[in-house]
Amino acid sequence: MLSKVELRNFRGFDKLALDLEPVSVVVGPNSSGKTTVLHAISVALRAHSIALDDTAARPVAKGSQVTICSGLILRDHTQLLPIAERNELFCNGTVFEGATATITLTFDGPPVESLTVSLSYMRNAVLKLAVSVRSSAAAAAVAGIPAKSRNRPATLLDVLRRDRRTSIQGYRGSSARSSLRSCAPSRTRSWWSRRTLSR
Repeated sequence: MLSKVELRNFRGFDKLALDLEPVSVVVGPNSSGKTTVLHAISVALRAHSIALDDTAARPVAKGSQVTICSGLILRDHTQLLPIAERNELFCNGTVFEGATATITLTFDGPPVESLTVSLSYMRNAVLKLAVSVRSSAAAAAVAGIPAKSRNRPATLLDVLRRDRRTSIQGYRGSSARSSLRSCAPSRTRSWWSRRTLSR
């Protein structure tokens, strides 16, 4: 279950830490950032998927911390969120070269305990994407493989790709203008945590 959402420099929030329960309702006045919480979850899950699908991905594990990518160039920001300008991903649209927005999702159980996504604003109309997870399952899968072995990144990718739909617990959320749902397959629907956020 998704248990916490943390944001830094993302859209309307300079900093936010939001603890979640099995059923969570966020209420507040218009433009207070309720939908931004849903957007953050959606962006993190999409970034996770993009990183795993990158053909050049060579994840590195240090203990249970797995860096999937640390400098993936993203030329189309709408892959993460369908907004007009990439600067809208950053707090109040304020950007400069190297400005970074970070989203961390924490889960209350394995195989993925947390997911962290960092977006850096770069010149030439691109974003630089860094994605890492804390995964005891991935660490266990490579425990007996030497650090410099070519099999290690492939094994990490295999574990994370195989588990990505079930390890990142599904969620649902809605606002007056949109309904967001993770890509969790139908067989995991009984695990879903309902998130209703009204705007």
